Amino acid sequence: MEVREFGTFPRRVALTFRQLDCVVHAWDLARAIDTPFDPPPDMVEMALTLARRIPDTETSRGPGAAFERSLKIPGDASDLTTLLALLGRNPDWISPLD
Repeated sequence: MEVREFGTFPRRVALTFRQLDCVVHAWDLARAIDTPFDPPPDMVEMALTLARRIPDTETSRGPGAAFERSLKIPGDASDLTTLLALLGRNPDWISPLD
C-alpha cells in the first residue's frame, strides 16, 4: 500500500491503517446520524496503537492532511475517546443538525 508522501507499507501495516479508518469513520457517521457506536474493544485497541505512532506536527496534521492535530485527552478517557482525541476529533461533538 502506498500512502502519499510516506511511501509504501507492508500489507499487515496497511490493513491496520484501514482498520483505524473504519473505526474512526464509523464513529464519524454514527455521530452525524445520532446513533450509538460501540466498536469491538480489540479493534479500538489496534487502531489506538497505530494512532499513537502517527506524528502530530504542523507538517503532518491539519488542513489537507489525513488527521487534525491531537486534542487534550482527559486522564480517565476510554480507549475510544483517546483514539478520537489523538486524531483531532472531539469525542463530545454533536451534529449541528440535532
